[in-house]
Amino acid sequence: MPSYYIARRPQADGTHVLHERAKCPPDCFPAREDAEYLGELLDAFQAIALVRLNYRHVNGCLWCATEVHELGTEAEVAWPAARGAAGQRAGHMPATLA
Repeated sequence: MPSYYIARRPQADGTHVLHERAKCPPDCFPAREDAEYLGELLDAFQAIALVRLNYRHVNGCLWCATEVHELGTEAEVAWPAARGAAGQRAGHMPATLA
């Protein structure tokens, strides 16, 4: 599973940026003291949902978290729907719960 990090230091507009370590170019990834490890998560949607528990303004990195880049608050709505759809396709969730 991918490892996700959030930049503790916000950008000029107050947004904290989510990064996937394996995909992120070295010059884009935050400095060690500024990178908060979130864990190994299923996908960037799950990471955004987790980060939004502690940070109000979050965005995915343009280079490594493109699926949630510029998603903003829609990620909170999209994540449960995406998880349900993925679980149903994989056969992990009964159709009645999706």
